Amino acid sequence: MTAIILILLLIWGIREKYEKIFFIFIFINLVIPLNTNLESKILFLDNNVLDTRLWVLIFMIILMIIKKSNLNFRTNINQTIFIGVFICLTAVGVLIGYKNNNIYLINDTKLFIKWIITYFVFFQWIILFKIDYKKVLRGFVVGGFIYACLTIVLYLFFRGSFLISIYGPIYGSIWADRITFPNNTAQYVVIFISFYLVYKKEKIKFNVFSIILNFISIFLSQNRTLIIIGTAMFILTSIIFFILGILKRKITLQFLGFTFISIPILLFIAAFISRTSFFKSNTLVKQIIDRFSNEGLGTVSYRIYTNEYAIRSVNSPILGDGLGKALMSGGMSFNRYLVSFVDNAFINIYAKLGLVGLVMLFLFFFYSLYANLRAYIKSRNELYLIFILIIPGYIILSCYMTSQFLHSAPVYLAYFLFIILPDYINGSLKKN
Repeated sequence: MTAIILILLLIWGIREKYEKIFFIFIFINLVIPLNTNLESKILFLDNNVLDTRLWVLIFMIILMIIKKSNLNFRTNINQTIFIGVFICLTAVGVLIGYKNNNIYLINDTKLFIKWIITYFVFFQWIILFKIDYKKVLRGFVVGGFIYACLTIVLYLFFRGSFLISIYGPIYGSIWADRITFPNNTAQYVVIFISFYLVYKKEKIKFNVFSIILNFISIFLSQNRTLIIIGTAMFILTSIIFFILGILKRKITLQFLGFTFISIPILLFIAAFISRTSFFKSNTLVKQIIDRFSNEGLGTVSYRIYTNEYAIRSVNSPILGDGLGKALMSGGMSFNRYLVSFVDNAFINIYAKLGLVGLVMLFLFFFYSLYANLRAYIKSRNELYLIFILIIPGYIILSCYMTSQFLHSAPVYLAYFLFIILPDYINGSLKKN
């Protein structure tokens, strides 16, 4: 598959089809489930060479370098400072990790470098080749739509031995009845991008269908935290936009029906399902209902023990114990084993990069809120308001409940929208 993708990119690069190359970039990050075993099965990943995502990044960088004589790179001073500090912290983390002989040093270094390169390529490609921001949003929606369809198909037809072979022996026994990949927080963002496009009357039917499919995918495969936050934020955002529509006198028949017919019907169906014995006896619905009743106690104990152990294990609180530090997963009644990341990005950063890294992470998230608030005040573009509303939920899902912000390309790629689009749309970027 890697060879086919690179041949396509080469052809489009020669023909200067930069938007198509960009959409391939979005596709391989959002659509392909982030799972080593699955990627190996579809010849998307070779442990002996770079994976396809890195090959595509390298190709795009080479193409940008070739085109640099005709194009000007653009930067934002605040983002440049943040990324510059992040690169310096990464370098310090590598040195400390090397000094401490950390066993996951190579793995962590690759992940952090890939994070930085993905940000640079995503940011500069949009700017250099003048890709319209709505096309960027549509690319995310289409990618999320295909991924949702894929997870639904996997859930309906490939549960059991196939999923166990993908998850591996440890997680296979836990996740065999769920489609659990580190792409899921990106679905949360895609839902609200579709919401924005519906509000702007952009391909209303397709975007409504995208919202429905992504919610179905989330309900079929994910835990109650994502279900609750996604549903609650969707209802809250709908109410806020309905009020804004009244104030601006922009309420359309389609949006009125979408907000005050679709949502109550969905809530009624959920309430009916939860109280009907027929649905309670249905395996699929029972699994979903159980996530709100029986699920969680073991997981909570697991997370608490793992997180407390990680915090206690830190020897250098200021700069951390370096990249590659081994952390323990499990404990209590669970088997214990060493891992590179635990399910909390804040604790991972603290353990590896110390309080300095943790402060930078908080400032990075604060900047995304500030940039979107400033952009919304300046332009009144509702996209920024949606970003402001969903960023707190994104942080909970990708950093507090998991560490997807650090190691999941689809998830941190979705976050880059929050910090890139405000300045890009408003034209506050400076040429180099």
